[in-house]
This record gives sequence, structure tokens and C-alpha cells, in this order.
Amino acid sequence: MADPMNSLAGVTSNRPPSLKNLFAIAGIQGTARDTSLLMDYLGAFVFPSDDCKITENLVLGVSLGGHAAWSCLLHEPRVSGGVVIIGCPDYLNLMTDRASLSKLPSWTKSSPPGSQILYSEAFPRSFVDLVKQYDPASLLLSRIDCGKASLPVREGPLPHPTEREQQMPSRQTAGLRTAVSFEDIVDENARHEVTPRMAEDVVRFIVETLADTVVSNRKISLRDSKI
Repeated sequence: MADPMNSLAGVTSNRPPSLKNLFAIAGIQGTARDTSLLMDYLGAFVFPSDDCKITENLVLGVSLGGHAAWSCLLHEPRVSGGVVIIGCPDYLNLMTDRASLSKLPSWTKSSPPGSQILYSEAFPRSFVDLVKQYDPASLLLSRIDCGKASLPVREGPLPHPTEREQQMPSRQTAGLRTAVSFEDIVDENARHEVTPRMAEDVVRFIVETLADTVVSNRKISLRDSKI
């Protein structure tokens, strides 16, 4: 059974625990760890005769699955590439924005509204510290100077990314040099959906990534990770 309180939609209600659930067992980290567990046993179930061996693992996630895909890419060494659709690597900013739609006292009673949401009952310090251990943005941005933080993700039509926001992905991966290949695609007409254009880009990306793997294996060289 699916509990809507554990989804992004549930965050708009006046139930602070749902914010924690979204990151914990029922949400982002739970999904990422389930993926790792699936990878542990997938080969035994799919190839019980050991006639084949899984050597390449890619992840693809949409919305909450996209958030989990980010976690897999950073924390699961067996994942060498992935596609994130409508996924945000900045969990704290994402949840802060969602909390703005709620009636939480920690949001409405502070001045300006929302300024005291962190370390409140909705976001206790122990939870914030835990998120920072796994949150991609906390890990990436703590190592580079990105200036002021960009605005959180919002539902519905998004404003055109500022120049600083457009540069953020490349700045995050710049220090990794050729270890990571990062492709950022924005569908200007898309809402919270997977459009035909997105599907085409996904297929192309996966085909190119797998093709690169074959070439790299023949050359006996290390293939770059791809996002």
C-alpha cells in the first residue's frame, strides 16, 4: 500500500514527520539502499546458471526516484552512470521550499517566514546532520565556492535558470576533471512530467554510455563515470 504522506504531495500537509519520512526508509535513502540490495542479488536471480555476469549498473529515476538516483550515483560504487529526471540533489532546499506550502508553525511564526525552519521540530538538528552526510549538494558544494545559494526548486513552471544556476553543474564537477561526464538538459516546455523529448535523450544517453563501456573494455582502460 502506498502512503501519500510519504510522497512529495504529502509534504504540503501539516505533518512534520512526513518530511523525515521522505528522506528516510520510505523515501530517498530507503529507495537508494533498496537499489543496492537489489544489485546484490540481481545476478543470482536473473542468471542462475552463471552464464552471464552483470558488469555495468546504471540508474534512472523520476521525481522522488530522481532524488534517490543522485544518492546512488554518489554513494553506490557499482553504479557508473545515471539519468536524473526532475531530481534535486539539494534535499534541504527542496524540503524547505515544500514546507513553505504548509501551515507549520516553524514556518509561519518566524520572521521572515521560513527563516527558522531549520533545526525546528520539522527539521531537528539530528536530522539535518544526517542529511548532510548523504545529501549530494552538501557533499559537492562543501568542496567548492559557489557563492550565494540559488533558489529552491518549485512546482509548476520554472523560471529560466540564471547564469549562475546554469554554471552550477559544471562547477560542481570541474574539480573531478575527466572522472565525471555531466550532461545537463532543460526542456523549456516541460512540467512535472517525462516528455517525449526527455525519453529520446534518455535512450540516446544510455546507448552512448553502454557503447563507451564496450570501447573502454576493448582498450582495457578506465571509462569515465557519466551523469
